[in-house]
Amino acid sequence: MLFVWIMWAVVLVACAATGVLLTGHGASFVTGWRQKSPAQRAKLDRGAFARRAGRWMLPIDVALIVLVAYVQLRAVPAIERGDIHRYGGEITLVSLGLCLLIVVIALLSMRGEK
Repeated sequence: MLFVWIMWAVVLVACAATGVLLTGHGASFVTGWRQKSPAQRAKLDRGAFARRAGRWMLPIDVALIVLVAYVQLRAVPAIERGDIHRYGGEITLVSLGLCLLIVVIALLSMRGEK
């Protein structure tokens, strides 16, 4: 059960980072900001850049919350009851589906800004 609380801690950190980005702060922690040359950075609004990254993080946060809640409410009880074999396919499909959603959102967010 400890791993579930570790997963919730990771989700909490991700949500806090999203909150910071949505306020327009933390642009220097976004990979795209650091990859730009100083001349390119001078042309961009630092706060708008951070807010854009925060907006992309929102659906990732939601997917992480759903994933951890699903594991806690469906997988862990099945493990504790000893009948995880009955739910193995379902748990695998849901978990991989949510992870795939997170990867797709992350890849879409890497497209160049306007």
